[in-house]
Amino acid sequence: MNSLGFIHVGYHAKISGRMLCKAQMQDKSTSDKPLKMMPKPVISFPGRMGKIVKGYTLRVMQWNIDFNSDNVFSRTSHLIEIIGKEKPDVIFMQEVSAVETGPRGSSFHLLKSRLVDTGIYALFADDLIVERHPFYFAMTLIRKRILTKVDPEYIRFQRTKMARHLIVLRAGLLTESGEHEVCLLNSHFESLPSGTADRIDQFQEVLKIMRNEPRPSVFGGDTNLRAREIRLGDVRLPEEEDVVVPEGEFDVKVSDAWAQAGAESATKFSWDARVNDNKEWLGETRPYARFDRLFSSPGRTPDLYRPRAMSYRFVGKKRGQTDQFPSDHFGLVADYNMTLPS
Repeated sequence: MNSLGFIHVGYHAKISGRMLCKAQMQDKSTSDKPLKMMPKPVISFPGRMGKIVKGYTLRVMQWNIDFNSDNVFSRTSHLIEIIGKEKPDVIFMQEVSAVETGPRGSSFHLLKSRLVDTGIYALFADDLIVERHPFYFAMTLIRKRILTKVDPEYIRFQRTKMARHLIVLRAGLLTESGEHEVCLLNSHFESLPSGTADRIDQFQEVLKIMRNEPRPSVFGGDTNLRAREIRLGDVRLPEEEDVVVPEGEFDVKVSDAWAQAGAESATKFSWDARVNDNKEWLGETRPYARFDRLFSSPGRTPDLYRPRAMSYRFVGKKRGQTDQFPSDHFGLVADYNMTLPS
């Protein structure tokens, strides 16, 4: 594994009946100096019996940036401005497009030129998906100054009619309390009512990885899940509460960031055509749903840091120069406190 300058250069193999891509990493750094991190205050949290447990914070952004609307350049530029203000450590994106819609290029190339080529973020995407399905795909960015190592895995779902896939990054992060490992997952599940069976299967695969992962994990994605679909299948994940998911002799809790941070009604529906009018809808009824989700799990190793969403909010709720929102989805930003079990 390489520690600096991450850009995907993939090779592909079929393993255990599913298509994977283990990425090699091409070193784009221009310096051999050791990785340094800007100082941040150490966050301490009270534990049991008055014990003080040091932890670290991780800011995560989730956003479906909408490949299909007009004014891609202005909307993506607006989105990049928001990223610059929020400074997330990890960004999960869906519907990134490599198709040029005008002389200024595609959303993928604009994001890459302003956030990756400038040395701010490391970019991870499945290059075969980008090549064969350039219209839209998932992409994960990790802030470069905190990233010490990464082992990428790209999984193409067996049950999909829309080339849906999963990015799994097992990464080392340099934080205010030292170097820690975390598993980061990003996906865009099957769309439309007809995609229910495929969507549930994709959801189950993500949950299986999370509950078997030794590291703490955070998943972000446009799940397209309806509330009733979350309750289908062999995993019960209630709409608005944490849940213990049994697996073997262990119980691993999978938590929803919105529920964990207080389940405020104002931040429930990230895809809300009643408020966001980027898309035109026929008829009087305008749809809304909580498709965008952030899930976390503590992992199977008991002495590792565990994620808890302490805040959860929307971004991208202001119109840009073209009188449009950056996307038809509002972005999610969650601040996770990573603490030792007390």
